[in-house]
Amino acid sequence: PLELVAAYVAFANGGNGVIPSIIAQVKTTDGKVLYRRAATGLGRVMEPGIAGAMNAMMRETFVIGTAQKGAIPGWDLAGKTGTSQEFRDAWFIGYSASLVAGVWFGNDDGTPTKR
Repeated sequence: PLELVAAYVAFANGGNGVIPSIIAQVKTTDGKVLYRRAATGLGRVMEPGIAGAMNAMMRETFVIGTAQKGAIPGWDLAGKTGTSQEFRDAWFIGYSASLVAGVWFGNDDGTPTKR
């Protein structure tokens, strides 16, 4: 899921790749920064026009597709839902201009879910 979310960031930000990280910074209770992840990125990984076309396509997931119930009035959202063979896994990666999030659901032993 972390790698998928990182890949979708380029759609959300117009084509710039990122290197995913779990922890961005660590602060003490009084606000002193003990650790801050260095700003790293991959630079442009796709042309803005390609990112725009993907956004238009994935926006339809919320308009007429499988993520309609996840639509939030007033928010311009895009994303992709998916399942693996025999419903062993289900996932969703969604984004707005300022947030990218992913959800995975499945059984750890590889058995099918209850759909």
